[in-house]
Amino acid sequence: MAKLRKPRISLDEIPGDLATVKDICDWTGASKNTVYEWCRSGLLRGEVVRFGRQIRIPKRALARLLEEDS
Repeated sequence: MAKLRKPRISLDEIPGDLATVKDICDWTGASKNTVYEWCRSGLLRGEVVRFGRQIRIPKRALARLLEEDS
């Protein structure tokens, strides 16, 4: 499983309570493929919220990951 990279931007810079895959890419600097892998089977598996084919991840889950990684 890939490890969460050090954030490049603050979570406060992501609007709303849910983050898109692009938001997470911007936040971590990881590629889209890596973030989708985290959503499928890794770091974010239990946190994914789906709206049809769209994926959103609660910012509180990202904050938790950041705390666990420290």
